[in-house]
Amino acid sequence: MTLYKIGEIVYKNNNNIILESKGEGNLVTICDNSRYSKGEKLKLYLYEVKNDYIQQTYGFKTFKERLLFTDLISIDKIGPKTAMLILDQNW
Repeated sequence: MTLYKIGEIVYKNNNNIILESKGEGNLVTICDNSRYSKGEKLKLYLYEVKNDYIQQTYGFKTFKERLLFTDLISIDKIGPKTAMLILDQNW
């Protein structure tokens, strides 16, 4: 599992960014897209969800946000999408 990547944002929409790192583009789901800018260079902390149905990467500006995300998804009936909605509410 990759803990973080350092790269540049080459694309941004409401829920996702493409982070280019070492010539590779990574589609990353984010919350509060106002905190990100196209062309911004940053260290992005990652959490990867892989199962039979989905492979998705979630990104966070700080390690503290990533820890809160993992704490939230450890609660019964809270999945990654709900956790991202909670984080998007200016916790």
